[in-house]
Amino acid sequence: MTVLSQLEGAVQHAEQKFVATMVGYGCIGLILAFVPYSTEVIVLCRAMIGAATILLLITLLKHRVDVENVKSHLPVMMGSGVCLALNWLCLFASYRLTTVAVGSVLNYLAPILLVIAAPFLFHERISWKKAACVAVAFVGVALVSGVFGGLAEGSNPLGVVLGIAAAFCFAGIVAFNKHLVDVDPLDKTLVQLFLAGIVLIPFAIAAGPAPEEPISVHPAVGVAGLLFVAVVLTGLIYVWYFDAIAVLPVQTVAVLGYLEPVVSVITSALILGEPLTPTGLIGSVLVIGAALAGETWARTPADAAEM
Repeated sequence: MTVLSQLEGAVQHAEQKFVATMVGYGCIGLILAFVPYSTEVIVLCRAMIGAATILLLITLLKHRVDVENVKSHLPVMMGSGVCLALNWLCLFASYRLTTVAVGSVLNYLAPILLVIAAPFLFHERISWKKAACVAVAFVGVALVSGVFGGLAEGSNPLGVVLGIAAAFCFAGIVAFNKHLVDVDPLDKTLVQLFLAGIVLIPFAIAAGPAPEEPISVHPAVGVAGLLFVAVVLTGLIYVWYFDAIAVLPVQTVAVLGYLEPVVSVITSALILGEPLTPTGLIGSVLVIGAALAGETWARTPADAAEM
């Protein structure tokens, strides 16, 4: 097997892992609707339980953390950990102040920011086809989320601001992790989740455990939902996420990342009763079609030459 074919295989494997994480993350807003705790406590538990899950996994796999390598990359990991904590805080608060749909579309301004920044931060040339796919996908997300039909009317302005802030923090997570390619996925996931947890402690203490608006569910349901998000959709799946975004080009992360808000909006419409109109269905087709087209074009020799 040639070096080129090995590289192509690694990228394809990373794409598969990234798609799986996007589908998982797309279900988080739905699950959190049944968790009767404050946003701050939820994100603190997510970070710390997720880190504990990674630590358990490291122990079971008898993996040795490369302490020296972690130390050499610690400033970058600290930056990513802070962005991770603030992204969760802003995004989950946006969900509750607006809707899952609106919070998702605002959070996914991040890929647009990354594509714009790619030539300056990562020295990646932007193919016009990739740029077109990102633009089409963003329009699709906007259609799915109903932004064109009344964002201002149906949303708390603070929730909108927090959703935009979440997008900048999301972009920061990806940007920092592009500099952690040579750090083991388990190592960087453990450290970043732990650092995010440290950042979140004062927020959780100040807010207390109860949400601003009580959620009427059985406590056991809330605990189960929180544990699933923290253990599976954070501790386990974040290893795939950090590993994938370190390998994949920013444009690929941007296009495939739009799968998350589509899953969020569709599941919330089917289960939570958030509206999904024919316009939303058209938007879903645009998002998925743009993702597929972007990845197909990215593998053609002509487009590779442009990159």
